[in-house]
Amino acid sequence: MATRVTPFDKTTDSGASGTTQGSNAITAVAGDMIIAFLKHEGAPTTISVADNKGNTYTSRGKVNHANGDLSCEIFTATANGSYSDMVLTATLLAARAWKRLWTHVYRPTGASLTYDNAATAQGTGTAVATGSYAVSSAGGAAVLFVGEYSGVSYTQGAGWTEQMDDGAYSEDRLLNGSEGTINGQATISASEDWIGLSISVAEPGGGGGAVYVLPLTMQSINTLLRM
Repeated sequence: MATRVTPFDKTTDSGASGTTQGSNAITAVAGDMIIAFLKHEGAPTTISVADNKGNTYTSRGKVNHANGDLSCEIFTATANGSYSDMVLTATLLAARAWKRLWTHVYRPTGASLTYDNAATAQGTGTAVATGSYAVSSAGGAAVLFVGEYSGVSYTQGAGWTEQMDDGAYSEDRLLNGSEGTINGQATISASEDWIGLSISVAEPGGGGGAVYVLPLTMQSINTLLRM
C-alpha cells in the first residue's frame, strides 16, 4: 500500500497580481507520485505546472465556479529522481491575485503509482461533495482538495484523514482492497462558494511488491516427493 510522504506543502496566498506561484522545497525519491493543486481567484485562465527537476506534470481535472471568480486545477507527476530541493512553479496565462499551490507526495510499495480517476464539483453552502467515482483499489491513495475565499474551518468526510486546514484544505485516504467507489466529502463551518477536486492514484498489482520463486534444492525436492 502507498504511504504518505510528509510534510505536505502549502504556499501562502500572494495577494498581489501575478502569473506565477511557486512552492516551498519538497523532498521526493524516484517513483513518488506528486499531486499538485493550484487555486486562484478571478476569471478562469490556462494553468501549467513545472519544477526545477524536469518532471512532467499532467492536468487531471479543472473546475471553475459558476460565479466566474474562483478556479482550480490538479496535476500529477512521477518523480524522476531523489531530491530534497524540488520546487514547483504554477504558471497562469493571465495574471491573477490570491493564488495558492498545494502539494502531496505519495510513495509506492513497489515501482510506481499511476493516475487512476478524478471528480470535480463546485457549489455554495457548507457541504462539499465531488460525487462518487470508481477507483482501482490497488494500494494507492485518494486526495480531496477544496478552495474557497475565507479562512473557514472544515470537518473531514467519513473515512478521510484531514491533512491541511489553514486557509487551505485537503484530506486523503489510503486505499485498500475493499474500495470500489469513493466520494470526496467535507463540511465547511460557514456557507461559502467552494470548488473541489478529488483524485485517486493506484499502485498496479496492489502494492504488494514482486513475487519471487525460490529455486528448488535437492532437499526440498525430496521433501515434495515424500508428501
